[in-house]
Amino acid sequence: MKKEDKEINEVSMDYKPFFKNLKKNGLSQNRLKEEYEISSATLQRMKRGQNMTLATAGRLMKIIGIDDINEFVNLFFKNDNK
Repeated sequence: MKKEDKEINEVSMDYKPFFKNLKKNGLSQNRLKEEYEISSATLQRMKRGQNMTLATAGRLMKIIGIDDINEFVNLFFKNDNK
């Protein structure tokens, strides 16, 4: 690992790919909550671009039928040097 890679101190997340795939697959947020027991708090965190566990991300990816993380979230890395 390069020294500059160690200096990353902020990661921003954008879940637009998830919400796009959710709609594309004909699923609603209400259905996620009711049928799959995804909490409202999880969906709110996603709307705010906040983090979640890998287990939750994996479960959501499975529900909407995707296996590519790029179809789930966009990650943006920022460090103090840039």
